[in-house]
Amino acid sequence: TILAGQTGVGKSTLLNALTSLNLKTQEISLSLNRGKHTTKNSKLYFFYEGYIADTPGFSKLDFTDISADKLKDFYHDFLIFANQCFFGYSCLHIQETKCKVKEAYQKGLISSIRYKNYLILFNEMQKN
Repeated sequence: TILAGQTGVGKSTLLNALTSLNLKTQEISLSLNRGKHTTKNSKLYFFYEGYIADTPGFSKLDFTDISADKLKDFYHDFLIFANQCFFGYSCLHIQETKCKVKEAYQKGLISSIRYKNYLILFNEMQKN
């Protein structure tokens, strides 16, 4: 698992709350009204028989190297269902009929949060 997000949103603070770690954090900046950039490097920690990574924050999330029609390829949990879509690889899993990914989402076989985030990202990428 990777904790990723904008600078100062509380990734390290959350990790401290979930574990016995004591990662460096800073107070909320009154002028910025958010946390300050504190974590400088990504680091992996053992966490419940797996690992969790704390990462430095970023100021902007940019997908310039990924086109909206290729976004679906980065959702590996869609793949088992996507291979069965009526329109095959060209299915974007949004408005197409006989889409097995949408059916899996409607049946609760795909996380609703993941699917909804896919739709949000897809729409944002279409705008740009």
